[in-house]
Amino acid sequence: MEAFKYSVGKTKVGEDTAIVNLRANCHRVFCQLPDCSYCYDLRMRKFRPTINPYREKQEKQWNELNPAQYTDRLKGVVYLEQITFIRLQEGGDFKNQGDVDKLNEIANRLIGVARLYTYTARPDLNFTKRSENLVINGSGFMVDNEYRVVERLTGTTGAVCQASCLGCMLCKEKGGRTIECLLRHAGKGKKMPSFDFIKERGKA
Repeated sequence: MEAFKYSVGKTKVGEDTAIVNLRANCHRVFCQLPDCSYCYDLRMRKFRPTINPYREKQEKQWNELNPAQYTDRLKGVVYLEQITFIRLQEGGDFKNQGDVDKLNEIANRLIGVARLYTYTARPDLNFTKRSENLVINGSGFMVDNEYRVVERLTGTTGAVCQASCLGCMLCKEKGGRTIECLLRHAGKGKKMPSFDFIKERGKA
């Protein structure tokens, strides 16, 4: 049996959270960003070439394991790592409605074990029958919460992403919140430095 591919948040989202990717790539059609040059995740995948094949292996395990099998693997992660939350996706998205339905079944099977949460830029999919144990943050639209990328904070929504998930529960709870996030925290709407600049700076 091949080892189940996952990571633990640690400095990114906290040691109480495991991260599993379902899909290797994003769904560009519905993305909020003006173009891919703003995308932090794409930049990191270029900066660390090992990310792509690793996520492809995670997508393969998502495709090959049925809901019961996938649930058993996640339970193993929960008990081994002593985690409370499972984040689905770092930069990918649901491929189709089948992904949503499968994740709902898995979330139901994990009630009382761990809470699942994710993000999606797919307003065309149906989330009405989502599990009470699954928090879906819509990118630019409301599901359990709305994650809204803005060039300037309006101060009107009452929820602001602090660019650090450590100790934060905004995206992990069904709050009906609109969570404002500065455009990748790249300097009030400015584009991130070019990949070449980041690569050269990393050599210093």
